[in-house]
Amino acid sequence: METPLIHYDRFLGLHPQWRQILLDALRGNPAQFREQVLLQGSQRPSLAVTLQTVHAFAHCGQQVYVVGPKYQRMFTDTPCDHIPDVFFKLPHNCFYIALPECEQQVWEYEFGFHTVAGLYVYKATENDILFVIWGKENDKAKVAGDDTLLWIRIEPDKTPAIECEDGVRVLNIDQHIENILQHKENEVSDPGMETPDEMRATQTANAKIILRIAINTILHLNSEGADTERDTSLRDRKKAKAKDIQRKLSRKKVRDRSRRKALDKLNSMSEAIIIWLGKTTENDPRVRVPRKRDRTGGGATWLARKGHRHHYWMGKRRINSDGKRVGESLVLKWVAPVYRMPGDPDIRTREHRFVGEKEDYK
Repeated sequence: METPLIHYDRFLGLHPQWRQILLDALRGNPAQFREQVLLQGSQRPSLAVTLQTVHAFAHCGQQVYVVGPKYQRMFTDTPCDHIPDVFFKLPHNCFYIALPECEQQVWEYEFGFHTVAGLYVYKATENDILFVIWGKENDKAKVAGDDTLLWIRIEPDKTPAIECEDGVRVLNIDQHIENILQHKENEVSDPGMETPDEMRATQTANAKIILRIAINTILHLNSEGADTERDTSLRDRKKAKAKDIQRKLSRKKVRDRSRRKALDKLNSMSEAIIIWLGKTTENDPRVRVPRKRDRTGGGATWLARKGHRHHYWMGKRRINSDGKRVGESLVLKWVAPVYRMPGDPDIRTREHRFVGEKEDYK
């Protein structure tokens, strides 16, 4: 699997002038940072959004969740249409989801399609969640940094919901995203860089998949038995590399240019906290998940069962003096999708027989 790319490190590595302004803001001197955000907001909204997001990301401790290609596909095949609202809560006000080997792309006016490397999830206000999708440089890029951003806002309180008999409010997040993306004005971009009508269907379809992966990541972190593993090797590697660089800088005969390069390299090293989702599954060769859907009916894979979630109560129920149900907790559990390879002797196809019918539906 390719190394996860983190937009924060990439952006500040290419733009050291913003790094200093950001560090000053984090140290309690935000005047210049606010001035630049306001200035860029009227000229290049994408840069203003980037500055706000990276500041929030750093302030929240640089939390990164890595979703590998297998989990990306499984999350894509897991609808988010029956979710108790108590589980739709962010682990941090701003965090980053890295998507190594992602197949989804976003389009922009100058260089066309860019492969998605990750996205930020930023809770800007109590009722405003910003999804900032990063498309890395493509083959048409002229210089490093010719990437693109696509950002979409959702408002949780406007999510379609139903009230169940047990008092649980259930959200249809898929429908909420559908409602948002069908209106062109909800896709925010720099002036003159809007998606043209002929590309909107493709852009919208890709955005739906990316947002579903993000929503399923949030739900997975709040689910029973979430498969997560913290990666401590990155910080260990940084410590070892930092010692090596500092050893070189301690020498008397070091050119100023070499010293500046070493310091820049030291400052650009990632300090992110990396958490993998389903790392065991991603590294297990026995778990085979198709990378691409076959829309023509041919190929080697098809979906046997969609992923889904169900919720249930745990604990001993009782009613308190106010007539409220207490003493038990609501649990959300994810059931991963099942894939079948035609002709695969190891995986049998389920047969579903309807009452009164002779045919078997597979």
